[in-house]
Amino acid sequence: MKKPVIAFAVLLAFAAFADIVRRLGWIDAVMEKRTIGVFLGSIAIVTGNYLPKLRSFRSGNRLLGWIFIAGGSMYVALFTFAPLALARQAAALIGIALIVSIAIQWQPLRFNARQPGTALLLTFVYLLSTAIVVYLFGHPHWAEWLHSAFFASYFWLLAMGEKQCLRG
Repeated sequence: MKKPVIAFAVLLAFAAFADIVRRLGWIDAVMEKRTIGVFLGSIAIVTGNYLPKLRSFRSGNRLLGWIFIAGGSMYVALFTFAPLALARQAAALIGIALIVSIAIQWQPLRFNARQPGTALLLTFVYLLSTAIVVYLFGHPHWAEWLHSAFFASYFWLLAMGEKQCLRG
């Protein structure tokens, strides 16, 4: 359980480090965007490999994990080989497909907001949603509302998990 959380955190730190390296002038903005896209794809692969191994995510099938791995692999391939403009547009569409697949597969999952897998899944959805907005619209001023909506949603889900634990 610790290894995937550490891998997720390390990949997220490398993506943040790419921004620092660009600000220092060691790499250009194009390389930074490619690097962040590759690391976001790698996070999808780690998450897709980890979630099906959790007890609460085993209900049904392992389709969601394979979808994450396929989507993450596409992200890595796009940001490695495709022109950046095409990679950003295609990555936004792949990200939307991943979020829709999470929504479809979410119902059969037994939900526990305090479980690390659930926190990783919600964090990944947050990162992916933010990336989709940036890929499609640049950095709009209303993107700050997206952050607030995710934090409110997470705390609501956490409260619902607490309420469910009190009933159970």
